[in-house]
Amino acid sequence: MVKTTDKIDIYSSYLKNNLGETLFDKVIEHKPLKIVEFGTLNGYSAVYMGLALKELGRGLLFTYDLYDEYEYKHGKLSDVIENIKKFGLESYVIPAKLNINNWLVCKDTFDMCHIDISNNGDVVDNFIKSVNSEANSGSVCLFEGGSIERDDLEWMIKYNKPKINPIIKKYNGTIVNDKFPSISEVKI
Repeated sequence: MVKTTDKIDIYSSYLKNNLGETLFDKVIEHKPLKIVEFGTLNGYSAVYMGLALKELGRGLLFTYDLYDEYEYKHGKLSDVIENIKKFGLESYVIPAKLNINNWLVCKDTFDMCHIDISNNGDVVDNFIKSVNSEANSGSVCLFEGGSIERDDLEWMIKYNKPKINPIIKKYNGTIVNDKFPSISEVKI
């Protein structure tokens, strides 16, 4: 059995500072029945959240990514499936290829979400506005980013992307882990 303090060696920007532990703890704290994740990459965050669901003995995580259709850094669906099997999470984690924009057209309810799709202030703000009426009451949205350090990344400045931190504050959210790249939380 993997302990939350174990570092799971799956490539992710979260790996260096073991931010998977924060995701695990948030799932244990909120006990969601349905989690939706966009930005799976190689499955690091999905594995941590899946392990928390397994510990709770209930719930499903639907984890989505564009995989090879995403022009920037991306993972392979087959690698994600392999990582899910490696940790015995097939009953808790369902990976698939799906574009967030397609999902938003016919979005479904959820208790928790995790969004890590080249986040910037517009991505976070648009997601919250789009799901606000469909999310189950008391739903929790976790976002990659929100710290000042993350908002000052070179690509955010180069492409004049809106900062995440002011959007998190706008919705009375908090930074739940400020270690790079950071994780923010907004309750819907």
